[in-house]
Amino acid sequence: MKKLISEIIVGDRHRKDMGNLSSLADSIADLGLLQPIGIAPDNTLIFGERRLRACRDVLGLAEIEVRVIDMPSIVVGENAENEVRKDFTPSERVAIARAIADELGDRRGVNQHTPEEERQNFATPENRSTDFAAKKAGFGNRETFRQAEAVTVRAAPELVEAMDTGKVSIFAAHKALRETPERQVEVARTGRSIADQERRNDEDRRRQAMSEPLEVKIQTVTEAAISLAHCGISPEEYKRRAPRLTYQRFQRSAIGALAFLKALTEVENDQERTG
Repeated sequence: MKKLISEIIVGDRHRKDMGNLSSLADSIADLGLLQPIGIAPDNTLIFGERRLRACRDVLGLAEIEVRVIDMPSIVVGENAENEVRKDFTPSERVAIARAIADELGDRRGVNQHTPEEERQNFATPENRSTDFAAKKAGFGNRETFRQAEAVTVRAAPELVEAMDTGKVSIFAAHKALRETPERQVEVARTGRSIADQERRNDEDRRRQAMSEPLEVKIQTVTEAAISLAHCGISPEEYKRRAPRLTYQRFQRSAIGALAFLKALTEVENDQERTG
């Protein structure tokens, strides 16, 4: 159904960075609104704030396609739960889970303004409210919900979209949160995890190095050894401060480097003994 945008209530939202709304608006103008926004029966926005803002602020539309989400029905109905799992994207299901948790909280005297730790103390007959809400919103467990929520709130909009379309898994998108926004966009663009990209980049560099003239290879090895010897950082500090993926990448490369240095040292020792 369509709803006047002016009637939709946008409360306090987690996401502050709306990303590039112009490109989203261009897509809506060309293809239409492929996925309606979600609202509660009282017109409170549940999900789709970027779509709402693109239609309202960029395209200047007065109406927008909406889908009314009946939280009480989802809380009590197995069929409604299955529909949520089938029809909604991960970021939308995150918003639905939070709305379900608020619905449960309202029944127990807490609401969206109650601290998270206090809210989670209110239990359903089977699980805590967060576990229950995660299940009803179509997540297999609370950990998957936690990962999807972190991506929805903190990731670059491009990475959220890649997770929603299935191009990047929830797990891979969550791992990419450790990277810069630029790197997150690269994950979204390629559909590959950071680790996969690093391995491919290392392989490309290895192939390029193999094709270099011998003199260039010697110079590269020498400069690498000099850089390592005068890097100005202790191994302990490097291990403590380096990002985990960077450290793992160094470890993979160090194995080959150590083998090279060991062989180089043995050659030098043999020459000293025979000299």
